[in-house]
Amino acid sequence: MLHLYLDESGDHSLRHIQPSHPLFVLGGVILADDDAVAAAEAAMAAFKRRWFGAERVVLHTAERVRNRGAFARLKDVGLRSRFFEDLNDLLVRLEFSLVACAVRKDAHLERYGDAAIGSLPARAHGARKALLLLYPIRRRARANRRRAAYTSARS
Repeated sequence: MLHLYLDESGDHSLRHIQPSHPLFVLGGVILADDDAVAAAEAAMAAFKRRWFGAERVVLHTAERVRNRGAFARLKDVGLRSRFFEDLNDLLVRLEFSLVACAVRKDAHLERYGDAAIGSLPARAHGARKALLLLYPIRRRARANRRRAAYTSARS
């Protein structure tokens, strides 16, 4: 079963568009199966332990770009370069696909006028809602596979 992880960037509002960032982006990572998920989680956990001494660090762009929080030590140019080399090596080793959709909000509003108002939040909310609905299904499927493996092992 495919696993899809989505995240958005930018403000979805069409009422107040910031000229410096007129985009709304929805991006996702697709992993092929439970083994790919487990491999990615293990590799990312090892990367975080190596660089931050803990797995709970979130690799959030805002903190990373501004060298805040756990990323404060990356102000050192040499260390920052090694960090990104290690991160790039990690991403090259993992098996995944990327998907993304970007909306230039000012152009979207110009093209569709008042009909565009409200369309982005509803669609983005719908995507998040669909993911929340899929999460329990994925967990049930994993539990069913474990139960089937346990039952066949006992036979």
